[in-house]
Amino acid sequence: MDAACVASHLAASFVASDAPPGPPFYCAVIVGLLLELLARAIYTGAASFLLPVGAGIAYFTWCGVRGLLRNLPAFRKEMQLRAAQRQRAPLQADDSH
Repeated sequence: MDAACVASHLAASFVASDAPPGPPFYCAVIVGLLLELLARAIYTGAASFLLPVGAGIAYFTWCGVRGLLRNLPAFRKEMQLRAAQRQRAPLQADDSH
């Protein structure tokens, strides 16, 4: 098996996976670091970094948004459940005085 075949197989299995590379917070951190790298590449004139860094920014932004949209309904439901559990029972009237 040559290197091109192995690379295409790995790329196909990576793209085909349904799971995002991490929670949306991790994707946001990675996008922030890539934006920093992009700014540095533009400042220093390293044009060869622009395309890979731009692709990484687009991919991890997409994964973060996808993970956020996938997890948001369950998160909202859990927060509503916790809020309902925190509701106090009404106090009974104390007419003993």
